[in-house]
Amino acid sequence: MDRIDLLEKLINFEAKTNSITDELKQFPWDSEKPLVYITQKNIIKLINLFLDDKISHSELVEWANAIECREDIGFEGKEEIFLDLISEIATPEINPPFTKEYAKKVLSELCDFD
Repeated sequence: MDRIDLLEKLINFEAKTNSITDELKQFPWDSEKPLVYITQKNIIKLINLFLDDKISHSELVEWANAIECREDIGFEGKEEIFLDLISEIATPEINPPFTKEYAKKVLSELCDFD
């Protein structure tokens, strides 16, 4: 599988994050430009997976950690909002917990931006 396919699987949560990140280790971390882009649709899908108990809080945190600071992943649209949200999720030890109540609030706010 090539790098773009793996990154697409990662941002779409199509496989376990740790298995994708293990495969991504064969490619360099650096990238001159993003190869794939996270969209509002990706973020909404992920939050809904969490709200529907299809992924756990720890899986959500693992995903956010895998996304955060990657140069080969960009953000389409609300970049600052997405970066802040991913950072919040990735660092629960320094941010308020990403609870289901908070996830519902974030989801509502994202949908209001349309």
